[in-house]
Amino acid sequence: MEFDDFDIEIEDPPEYVDKDLSLTVDKEILNSIMDYAKGDLNHERGGVLLGTLEETENKYNVTVTDMLIAKHTINRSASLTFTHETWLDIDKEIEENYPDKIIVGWFHSHPGYGVFLSGMDMFIENNFFNMPYQIAYVVDPTTGDTGFFGWKDEGVIEMVKDVMYVEV
Repeated sequence: MEFDDFDIEIEDPPEYVDKDLSLTVDKEILNSIMDYAKGDLNHERGGVLLGTLEETENKYNVTVTDMLIAKHTINRSASLTFTHETWLDIDKEIEENYPDKIIVGWFHSHPGYGVFLSGMDMFIENNFFNMPYQIAYVVDPTTGDTGFFGWKDEGVIEMVKDVMYVEV
């Protein structure tokens, strides 16, 4: 499965943020995430999305430029936990190799379970990826289904599903 470059426009921004969100992701990032997820179909895998944020009066322009695999996680068939060591490793990697990037979201797999955010995923989203421009990308490597989730009305909604059908 190959992805094309794409751009997403979120028409209804979160109420607590009076800005739209424009998201651009390179196809190589999406392909890398899916390839990584396919590497273990018995356990969830994940990481963080790095990129840039340009903020105007009316819009957040987020561009995902890189992904970092989360190491030192506790991953089971239906859960993924970022440990303290995971965050130390991510912080060190960003400082050493991506000093001009910020964390714009995270990704993880749901092998055989579909595309959604579980209760634990929502805990991670609420506690670690709670900026109005931060997104979650979920993939099911057994079916190829994918979906992006973002903030709206101080909650998280599915922004777009099956991004392989969205083209620039």
